[in-house]
Amino acid sequence: MQHDVNGRKRQSADLLKVMEENLNLKSRISSLEESLRFSRGERAELELKLRHLTSNSHHAEVRIAGLTRHCYELEAVLLASGRLLTAFTHEDAILGIQDIVANVIGSEEMALFAVQAENSGLEVIASCGVTEEQCKQATSEEGLVARVWRSGVAIFPRSGDSDITACVPLRAEQQLVAVLVIFSLLPQKLRLEALDIEVMKFLELHAGELLLARSLQNSKEQI
Repeated sequence: MQHDVNGRKRQSADLLKVMEENLNLKSRISSLEESLRFSRGERAELELKLRHLTSNSHHAEVRIAGLTRHCYELEAVLLASGRLLTAFTHEDAILGIQDIVANVIGSEEMALFAVQAENSGLEVIASCGVTEEQCKQATSEEGLVARVWRSGVAIFPRSGDSDITACVPLRAEQQLVAVLVIFSLLPQKLRLEALDIEVMKFLELHAGELLLARSLQNSKEQI
């Protein structure tokens, strides 16, 4: 009889122990679930912050890249303007334009065509790295130089469509003074960049004035 009582006591104790362990395990599971929910929430919050930071970082990188390009463009234009400001004769002005084409834009193949009196035609006043035949073809009736001469609008042919990279009118106010033709770029330069276009716009607006002024100056000195 005593043996049965002791047995029931041990069973009750074991049952209480199991129930206690179950309660502890449930408490532990509940605690882990709470930690998991917190961790998931924290991770989601961090992912949101990371996406926000990444987005801001991308915008900042784009902005920095844009400002960097703009600085390069300004430097190129300043270099071009400084080179032209040192030109005191008509020959210096031509050499200045050639220097800008070679060292800023990146081409050793160019030709400069002056507009003859009363807009009667074009003549080559300077060339570098190109043949007389290339110049003649460029000024043919359907050539790019003739088109720019008639329209006064710069032409930048698509790659592969022409052996000319750019054809740019040079003006003195509304008067067309010359046409600058850039043939192939240097081997290491695949295409014109934004800063090259900016430099050519600068030449279009200012190089013609300089050529005309230095040409008139030379004419006065020869009289």
